[in-house]
Formats: sequence, C-alpha cells, structure tokens
Amino acid sequence: MAVLDAVMKRYGKALAPDVVVSGPTLALEGGRTLSSLRHRARYDVIARDFLVYSAPGSEPFAELASSIAAALSFLASRPDRG
Repeated sequence: MAVLDAVMKRYGKALAPDVVVSGPTLALEGGRTLSSLRHRARYDVIARDFLVYSAPGSEPFAELASSIAAALSFLASRPDRG
C-alpha cells in the first residue's frame, strides 16, 4: 500500500472536484480505492484511461494509466529489499 500511495502522489494530479468517477473500482485496505476512469475530450478520437487513487483524508489523485502502469509494474516485480 505504501508503494501505491507514494507512486500515485508523486505522478498523479489532483482530480477536479466536479469529475465523477463511475468506472470499475477496487476496494483496498484502509478505506483506499483504485478506480478506472475513461475520458474522451471533445477533440480526441480515442478515449484515454486514467487510474484514480483515493485515500481517506486526502484528495483523489489521477494519472494516465499507461504512464503509471510501468512504475507500478517495476516496483511490484522487485524483490523485497528488507
């Protein structure tokens, strides 16, 4: 959980309060959630997928899923260093 929290706070941006997250949501320990948000701007042809991380007592952070997936995959594949 600490790794996910650190990565999302480092790379993610604060989600605007008027954005409604209605995609699939994964409930995590401690009341945290990780959600998927698909957004297609008026001028875009292809929708973009974002990961939205929410923790109690802090604002939600969002980042483009393809950008954050590499960092999370790398950290998940590393052996525990103590």
